Amino acid sequence: MPKPRPNLTSPINPDGVPIYLNWSNLVVGTSVFIPALNMKLLKRQMTKEAAWRQVHVVGMERIEGGKLGMRFWRVL
Repeated sequence: MPKPRPNLTSPINPDGVPIYLNWSNLVVGTSVFIPALNMKLLKRQMTKEAAWRQVHVVGMERIEGGKLGMRFWRVL
């Protein structure tokens, strides 16, 4: 099992532009929308980062505010 990373910001960059997420603010029941075009890479990066922090996230492709992306919820 991988060693957990600190609960600090980490870059998610599915389209080459880094997006920093403060994992300590992502408590169970909260969600975050990340705009992106490359959905497969975004889901892979979020799943990997969540696994490093030993948290579970569920993602869903959405269009919000006219932007394509994924909304991720932290679940138990």
